[in-house]
Amino acid sequence: MNPLDAHQQAAAQLRSSIPGLSEDPLFRAPWQTRVFALVVALVQQGHFSWATFQSRLAALVTKTEKQKHATSAAAVEGLYFNCWLQAIEETLESQGMLSARDIDQRIAIVRETVKEIRAAQSGS
Repeated sequence: MNPLDAHQQAAAQLRSSIPGLSEDPLFRAPWQTRVFALVVALVQQGHFSWATFQSRLAALVTKTEKQKHATSAAAVEGLYFNCWLQAIEETLESQGMLSARDIDQRIAIVRETVKEIRAAQSGS
C-alpha cells in the first residue's frame, strides 16, 4: 500500500468512527491525519471528551483569527493546524497526560531528527 492509499484509508476509518461527522475532514499531509487519529483514539479511550478538545480548539481559532490575518490559503491552513496542535498540547497537559516540559523535550527531539535527516540528504 502506498502512502496516499494508507492516508485515505486512515481518513475513511476516522470518518466512520466520529458520530455526527457530516463531511470529510480535509488533511493535506499524513501527519495531520495521524494527529487527528490520536485525538480520536484518546477520546474513544475515555481520556477526555470530544467537547473538551473541540471547545479548546474553537477558542484558539477565534483568538488567532482576531490577532492574525492570513493573506493566503496556505497561511490560513498553517494557522489552523497550529491551533490544532496547541489545542492538543493544552488538552493533554490539562488532563495530566503530558507536561509542558515533556512536550518541549519531544519537540526538541523531532527538530534534531529533522536536522540530522536534512544534513544526511544534503551530504548524499
